[in-house]
Amino acid sequence: MTENNTLPVWKIVAIGSALFAAQFAWVIYNTYVPLFLQAGSVKFDALIQGGNGAALVVGFGLSAVQTGFIMSLDNIAAFILQP
Repeated sequence: MTENNTLPVWKIVAIGSALFAAQFAWVIYNTYVPLFLQAGSVKFDALIQGGNGAALVVGFGLSAVQTGFIMSLDNIAAFILQP
């Protein structure tokens, strides 16, 4: 007797779509969270606006070093907490 051990195509598409959505959300998160953390800082506003000091995004005003530290802690926590 032979057994058919193949997955149906719809299950493969569902699993692939879920993985794609998770990775897409991670990319969006890693793109926009640093902007929110740095917006409000004088250096960040001058860099983004070309020196006129008006921020398009309301944020916490953290420096690049502080933002990098927070994002690093976030990645370490994700590594530890994910199964």
